[in-house]
Amino acid sequence: MKEFVANFRSRSSGKERIFVIIDGYDHFANGILLRDAAESKETASAAECTPGFIRQFYAFLKEAFGGVRGRPISRIFITGVSSVSLDSLISGFNIAANISNDPRFNAMAGLTREELSEIIDGTVDFSELNGLTKERILQVMESRYGGYAFSFQACERIFNPDLCLSFLKDLTSAKAMPERLLPDSAGADPGRLEAILRLAAPEAGEEITRRIQRREEIPADPPVALSISQRGFLNYSQAVSLLMYHGYLTIAPQNERGSNKVMYRCPNEACYQVFNRYTESRSGRDEIRRTDL
Repeated sequence: MKEFVANFRSRSSGKERIFVIIDGYDHFANGILLRDAAESKETASAAECTPGFIRQFYAFLKEAFGGVRGRPISRIFITGVSSVSLDSLISGFNIAANISNDPRFNAMAGLTREELSEIIDGTVDFSELNGLTKERILQVMESRYGGYAFSFQACERIFNPDLCLSFLKDLTSAKAMPERLLPDSAGADPGRLEAILRLAAPEAGEEITRRIQRREEIPADPPVALSISQRGFLNYSQAVSLLMYHGYLTIAPQNERGSNKVMYRCPNEACYQVFNRYTESRSGRDEIRRTDL
């Protein structure tokens, strides 16, 4: 990166600018967070003391940011899954603004109903579907894969793109409404959900799981950025935030403005099924342990 920027500076007329786009900035952090809890803390502690590649890279971005000849980087756009605090990865990168929960950008994280409608028009031949209508398809997809919002001020709820596209692939292939809620490629293995809940304090994980099983809303603090240098378990609200950013929960439609708590819920039937698989898997392991005793 340093060599590229140096060459850019030497060859630029002074009017050109660099735009930096980073996708999956939290991949490293998620790898730490979702591994064994003890290993996660040990790795995070070591990372704090070691000015490795990641810190050096972001430090250089900050140094080259400004949009002038000597600092040619004009814009930096960073995306990821979890809202992991950059301060926990690289100290001193204080030029970024977190727009994850800004209602103006809510639709960036999925498909709107209008966008999904256009995709259906371009991919589905209704003459092959034996009377199945577009409105019925949208209704089913909304129940299964819609309902996401990352701000209680969001004007529209969005759809999970991966699940919607897998659904439409199955629909056009079978020429009938797909019966299975989750395609094989949907990552429905409860392992990732279990890894997230394992990071939570036991009583917090149990409370969250109970509320979801009862299909209740979950009151917690507004979405928060997490830190890989977290000491001990995630508290209740931190665990809810992590579940939301990974798509297992969403902000509920009705929230009181000015309240210091936000209501969360499962966004759709697909997510409820993932939780059901998780609880069934956990119950099975508990039964095995009781049998061993």
